Amino acid sequence: MRQLFEGRLTLEDMATHVAHQFKVPKGTGTIRVAFTHEPRHPGVGPIAHQLSISIYGPNGARGTRHNNADQNPIISSLWASPGYLKGPIEPGEWLVEIDVHRILPPGGVTYQIEFTCEIAEIQTIDMEPLPKALQAARRRGPGWYTGDLHGHTFHSDGDYSPAEYLSVAHQRGYDFIALTDHNTSSALPEIRQLAGNTITVIAGVELTTFNGHSLVLGKEDWIDWRVKDGTTMSGSVRSLQQAGALFYYRPPKGRGTPVLYGLSLGAFRYVARTSAPCGNLESGMD
Repeated sequence: MRQLFEGRLTLEDMATHVAHQFKVPKGTGTIRVAFTHEPRHPGVGPIAHQLSISIYGPNGARGTRHNNADQNPIISSLWASPGYLKGPIEPGEWLVEIDVHRILPPGGVTYQIEFTCEIAEIQTIDMEPLPKALQAARRRGPGWYTGDLHGHTFHSDGDYSPAEYLSVAHQRGYDFIALTDHNTSSALPEIRQLAGNTITVIAGVELTTFNGHSLVLGKEDWIDWRVKDGTTMSGSVRSLQQAGALFYYRPPKGRGTPVLYGLSLGAFRYVARTSAPCGNLESGMD
């Protein structure tokens, strides 16, 4: 079963979610989404248009892959593309959203979304086999621990696979890492499997809105980063904190403002002091 959507994005579509509904029949084992848009670049300067594809099933979010060139997700009950969540393919109304993070002048970007339902269940796409889990013993008890509270994999806009990300952390002697891909936690099961009993892996996400970024640590479920339909980010922050998560603003790269760096350091000290179950591996290791 194939469904096709076409449209055009203008400058007025900046910072919006362009939604299309599609029907998934009973017995579907795999869904495929193929997204293309032209032009991909406005024609001048080094910065391109920035569009991401988010998918929502009848029972909730099925993922996104922020700021990555591959916006052609595949989802089945046994496997999903990086950034997306495997699981049962529920029949009914699904939603695909184009998250318009950036449209540059002069606008006028045409797009096409092809949605395909297949009976067969995709188990995996040709990828390198996972390495064995690390075997060293994890440190325990009172003391100083070293680690990183901010890191991305290629499940969003990082360059590292989960295995590569973990390997660098192990080489640096880290006791803990926080996985904070943009708007998705899809890499968490794999990296925890690989970490074994060696490195504490803290669940996290970098909430990447149209107006700024912030980090959430200690929350494993998907977090709705969208501010729409009467919701506010302040309300989301209160809900996250009441659920026991740690929320703090993402500091800028380089020499940013002392206020933002103070917030980041304060979050680190909070985790170290309380041993909270929420422990900057960026793609470039900055």
